Amino acid sequence: MKTGRLLPLLLLFLVLAGVGFGIYRSHHQIAARAATAQIAGAIGSEKAPLLADPDVVKALGKAGFKLRADKAGSREIVTDFKPGAYAFGWPSGAPAAAELKARAHATGEQTPIYTPMVIATWKPIADILQANGIVSGAGQFRQVDMHKLAELMLSGKRWNQLDHAEAFPVGKAILVTTTDVRRSNSAAMYLSLLSYVENGDQVVDDKDTAKAMAEKLAPLFLRQGFQEESSADPFADYVAMGMGKTPLLFAYESQVIEYLLKPDAGRRSEMVLLYPSPTILSKNVYVPYTDAARRLGELLANDPTTRAAAQRYGYRLPSSAAIPPQWRSAGIAAPDTLIDVVDPPSFSTLETMITVIQEKLQ
Repeated sequence: MKTGRLLPLLLLFLVLAGVGFGIYRSHHQIAARAATAQIAGAIGSEKAPLLADPDVVKALGKAGFKLRADKAGSREIVTDFKPGAYAFGWPSGAPAAAELKARAHATGEQTPIYTPMVIATWKPIADILQANGIVSGAGQFRQVDMHKLAELMLSGKRWNQLDHAEAFPVGKAILVTTTDVRRSNSAAMYLSLLSYVENGDQVVDDKDTAKAMAEKLAPLFLRQGFQEESSADPFADYVAMGMGKTPLLFAYESQVIEYLLKPDAGRRSEMVLLYPSPTILSKNVYVPYTDAARRLGELLANDPTTRAAAQRYGYRLPSSAAIPPQWRSAGIAAPDTLIDVVDPPSFSTLETMITVIQEKLQ
């Protein structure tokens, strides 16, 4: 074949190849964009740092997820639920998640992480309470008898009225600082635990008892004064201002462990973690509304990268009985298992108690 005939054929081949490559590239760019389409959910605010962790973001992106997580109180995630607004909800407590699942008619929920509720305090405070028979144990991780602590708080006692209070001789009422019970799960867990203790070690399960318990326990919320909406803010105050501002703080264990894992954590040696007896867990139940969200939930629960990140942020994994090795290597002697664990009331029962307190706070 002559060169004059080859040149048009070669040019035609190059044009067709260019068009084909353009179509191929365009198709794969569209597929890639579709594969990393944004998925939005409402989450309890304390999980925001975990989901923003670079390793987690990378793992989610590799699996085709670009996450937008809007922070909200666990109660709000339920009460503000609107079909189609989000692909999933991830509150911080089991009662809220159960109600959310019912309202959304959701299936395929996951519990990727959980954390015990604790009382964060300081060594002088823990020693005072121990001298008065309320705290037991030794070192940075101890136990607090919630029956005795509740009795002490409800009696209206002040710190300077306790025996051996020389290290904290102030006239402040003995109270545990919480978030706003009208909005935050951690405060709702505190109310759940106290109501169990004051109800003869039984979960409150009827409306009349719920109202009576709320009336009795309301002063422990009202007497605190201003309360933050997010658990992050009172913990920041606890760390920055010490026992003068916050002698006792009801917190997620994960918050304290995450902080203690930081190599530059200030006041680390002064902090003491009290594990309530009985205690209560914050189960972070993920509730998906769509097929894509169900796949995301499976990834959050099972992907090794996200699981390792969760432990770096102080969370426990339901499938792992022992505390992580990195906690132990950092000198964190948290208990592997907690025996005396109680269940929270149902969402509707909690709502009854919260509503009684809410009316008093207004």
